[in-house]
Amino acid sequence: MLLVLAGCGKARTPCVPVAGQVFLDGKPLPMGFIRVIPEKGRAATATLDAEGRFHLSTFNTGDGCIRGTHAVEVIAKQSLGKNNTHWVVPEKYGKAATSGLKVTIDKATDSLRIDLVSDVEKR
Repeated sequence: MLLVLAGCGKARTPCVPVAGQVFLDGKPLPMGFIRVIPEKGRAATATLDAEGRFHLSTFNTGDGCIRGTHAVEVIAKQSLGKNNTHWVVPEKYGKAATSGLKVTIDKATDSLRIDLVSDVEKR
């Protein structure tokens, strides 16, 4: 009986494969973490590689993101010791409410580009 119940449950929202790159002031961001957050449903996440590239995962590794227009967070910071953190990108990008970043995912892509601007650059 337990085996029969194991297959039951709420169906997952379908995802489409999404990969891309994050830039800070036009240069690849070599570290950090990205989250793509839908209004409803599970967020897609990825770690940035040394060239700022990422492959989003929502339910399984590399499965992508659900379709729609979503807020984006990018977190890149370094610990400089006890109670001291250096934000590699402006802290505002670390929260969906303040990042000002949105993406529309309507199909699979391997070229999603996220552009960030440092506080120093002020573009």
